[in-house]
Amino acid sequence: MQRKTLLKFIILRSRRSGEHELSILTGVELVVKRGETIALVGESGSGKSTLLAILAAG
Repeated sequence: MQRKTLLKFIILRSRRSGEHELSILTGVELVVKRGETIALVGESGSGKSTLLAILAAG
């Protein structure tokens, strides 16, 4: 039996500052299915907190 998808995000965000555009978490796809546990792991400055803030704002 396949698990039901509880959460699915495809994130394509960018920010413009003057003439410069900064891509943030470009092309991140996150799918969480019922019963799954996930861990968000990465180096300092890799965007973990940014990703969580975007998901919370959902």
